[in-house]
Order: sequence, then structure tokens, then C-alpha cells
Amino acid sequence: MTDDILPHFTEMVLPSSSSGLPPWRKSLRTLRDRARNYRSRLLFARQGISPAPEIIAQMPQLEINPGCRLQFGDKCKVWSSSVATVFYANHRGEILVGFGVSINQGVLFIADKGATITLEDHVRIGPQAQLVTTGYHQVAPGEPIKTASIVVGRNALIGRRANIMPGVTIGMHSVVAACSVVTKDVPPRTLVGGNPAVVKRVFDCPDDWIRDSDLQATPQGA
Repeated sequence: MTDDILPHFTEMVLPSSSSGLPPWRKSLRTLRDRARNYRSRLLFARQGISPAPEIIAQMPQLEINPGCRLQFGDKCKVWSSSVATVFYANHRGEILVGFGVSINQGVLFIADKGATITLEDHVRIGPQAQLVTTGYHQVAPGEPIKTASIVVGRNALIGRRANIMPGVTIGMHSVVAACSVVTKDVPPRTLVGGNPAVVKRVFDCPDDWIRDSDLQATPQGA
């Protein structure tokens, strides 16, 4: 690890779950959690990722494949606890994360075969959502395997366990409901849901609007 990476790590913020414990137990738990958190942040350092996101967890679990092309903007936060958050970029694939992005626990990113996953500024992604740029297998004889980049527009919100399929673009300010499977582009300022996801409503908001979100709270599904 190089010295120029470490200064970019921000102080860890832990959810409060030790009320009622004696002081010595609280101290031991804090030390344990910080050690686990530091180990997770080392994963980013080993990949030369700078600045690294802030990891918010008591028992962080992260998986980053060797050589992963991963880039974060400033003030990003990654929740990681009971379910591993996975960043996988291979075969010239890239994962590009903008400013102020929040990624909840258990999210799976796979940018493979030259495709890119782009999260623009202030995106929010709920627990166990999946963004995958390739299907890996043919559906029928003679059919190509679809591989295409994914773009999640500024201030978009992706709900718990939603699946974003290859080639999809989510418009700015839009919302993907929990457990939805998005197979087509989502226009800006639109709520979609279902499998396959369809438009549920369209709403108005200023271009510079940012969703109200308490990033220090215990993560909740969208």
C-alpha cells in the first residue's frame, strides 16, 4: 500500500447497536468493528482506488476482483454488513461512481466484456440490487449474448433487490421500485416497477433537486 492512498480514507461511522453493554464490552466491539472495517478498506487501497468510499458497517464484507477498474467520486458511502457488496469489473469492463453516491449492502456490480456501469452523482442503490452488463449465456441457438453498458442517471433511486439488465439507462431523478426487473430504458422523473418493469407514474422536480436522505441512519430498503 502506498502512503498517498491512506489519507483519502475518511473516519468510519458505525451504527449504534451496543446500548446496554458494559463499557469494556463496548470498547472491545468498537475495536473489532474498526479492525474489520479497516480490512475492507484495504481492498480498495490494494486496487489503487483513490479516493476510496466511506465504509459504513459493523461487520463489513466486500469483494473486489483483482485488477478491477473501479473509480469513486468524493463523499461516496458503501454499506456492507451481513451480505457482501461485490464489485466485479473484468475484460476491460469498468465501474464508475460519481459524487455523493450511496450503495447499500449486498449490491452486486458486474461490468464485464468491455462494458461499463456508470452511477452518476447522488445515486442511491438499495440492498441486494444487481447491475449486470452481460447475460453470459445464449437464450436460443444462433442468438448473440447481450452485453451492453448500464447508466444510472443523477439522483436516481434503485430499490431493494431490483435488477438492472444489460444496456439499460435509468433517467435522472427516476425511481426503480423494489424487486423490479428493468429491461428497457427508464425516462427521467419516472417511477417504474414490476417484472418486467413498467411506468407507474411520472413526477416533476427541479433539475438540481437531491433526494432527502439520512446517510448516517441504519440502511433501509427503498
